[in-house]
Amino acid sequence: MTVVAEHLGADRYRIRVYAGTVRGKGRQKSRTFRAANQREANRAGAAIEAAIRDEIADEQAVNASRKGTVAELVDEWYAYQVDLGRSPKTLNRLPVMCNRIKAELGRTQVNKLTAKQIDNFYGTLRKTTTNRKKPMSESTIHHHHRVLRSILRQGEKWDMVDRSPHSKVNVPDGRTAEIAPPSDVDLERLLAALPAHVLLPIMVDARSGLRRGELFGLRWIDVAPGELHVRNNTIQVGSVLHDKEPKGKRARKIPIPVVLDSALGAHREHLERTAEALGVELAPNARVFADMEADPTGVVPMKPDWLSQYWARHCAKHGVKVRVHDLRHWCATRLIADGVPIPVVQAMLGHAQPSTTMNIYVHAVSGSEELVRKSLGR
Repeated sequence: MTVVAEHLGADRYRIRVYAGTVRGKGRQKSRTFRAANQREANRAGAAIEAAIRDEIADEQAVNASRKGTVAELVDEWYAYQVDLGRSPKTLNRLPVMCNRIKAELGRTQVNKLTAKQIDNFYGTLRKTTTNRKKPMSESTIHHHHRVLRSILRQGEKWDMVDRSPHSKVNVPDGRTAEIAPPSDVDLERLLAALPAHVLLPIMVDARSGLRRGELFGLRWIDVAPGELHVRNNTIQVGSVLHDKEPKGKRARKIPIPVVLDSALGAHREHLERTAEALGVELAPNARVFADMEADPTGVVPMKPDWLSQYWARHCAKHGVKVRVHDLRHWCATRLIADGVPIPVVQAMLGHAQPSTTMNIYVHAVSGSEELVRKSLGR
């Protein structure tokens, strides 16, 4: 606290006490009083200063008790994320991590939370098994760390935390496993055994590098000769579908090979015949991969989970473990291996920076070293 004594003139004096380390910072309290001379003012001022200090100390103690618990902060933070309009997918995933944070740290006063308690929480997570009866991965624990860090930082902004301890904790390793796209042989074998209604979305995904939500977000107005316009992302939360902008809010155009052009043209003709047989026409905003049973005009997309589940069963049947998202990795790796410039691959995948593409597909970039040697050796 900083104390400032002022003589206001004649017999009037004032004592100011600043509840901060720097004058003018933080809350201040003052008292004006009268004294016959400076000696009397000094004696009276000392007593007034002591009383003000006691008042400030009492207020600070009350405020500290009002800081609330970690559980209360977590709930307020989550409600704030809802108010900010976070994506349904994000809001659907957060409660699981928030509940784990509250279960371990919830009763602790926010202002008394220590780095050691947080480290112990991460240790508890390492002993936690997932739904598949496997230990929780370091990457998942790192996700919990990021959420808790965001919560505590918001607590600082709301003056619920004087100083967050997150900067002192041992940060879990957030590195993900190296990308392992399917081999050309495995992919060809898997594609050859697919029925037609599943083959086309898988082919489009593998040949364009679309994210799953972007694939099911495609409308026929997004399909042009030789290219796809990516400007919609359909995500599934539970059984509910939501449309949003592509990741990073960046629309983009993707060139596609002639084989996809032809396959998509034939697919549209099939949908038009189906709609016509039901006495309707395809709507202007009809989906490329439409659920014609739900709506014969084609405005309702197939659910993204349907493709993932079918593909997983198909791969298991053939003894190969490949996710739908791995098809995107296969596309990027093939492009880089064939010498397509990184900025072109970056734009096609929708990455914000070329460095993102290089960091994810470093194995493919390093695999092109022989191409460089041959080029420089000519």
